[in-house]
Amino acid sequence: MHKDDKVHKTKGVIKEDQFSDLKELLKRSLEISTRIEVQNQKLLKKFKWMQIASYIRLALIAIPFVLALIYLPPLIAQVLDQYNQISSQSSIFPDISNVFNILK
Repeated sequence: MHKDDKVHKTKGVIKEDQFSDLKELLKRSLEISTRIEVQNQKLLKKFKWMQIASYIRLALIAIPFVLALIYLPPLIAQVLDQYNQISSQSSIFPDISNVFNILK
C-alpha cells in the first residue's frame, strides 16, 4: 500500500505540473489573442479610411465630368452661334452649324 501512495503522489505532482503548463499556455495564448485583436482593430480602421479615400477620389474624378456635361453644351452653343455669325458675314469660314446639330 505504501508503494501505491507514492505512485498516486507522483501522479498528482505530474498532474499539477501539467496544469501549471496548461495555465501558462492559456495565458500566453490569451496575450497573443489580445494582441491580434488590437492589430485587427487597427487594420479595420485603416481599411475604413482607405475606402473613404477611394470614394473621395472617385468623386474628384466624376464631378468634373458631370459638370462638363451640364455646363459645356450651352457654352459650346454660344461659341458656335458667334462663329456662325462671323462665318455668315464672311464666306472664308465654312458653316459648321451642321456639326452642332449632329452633336445635339
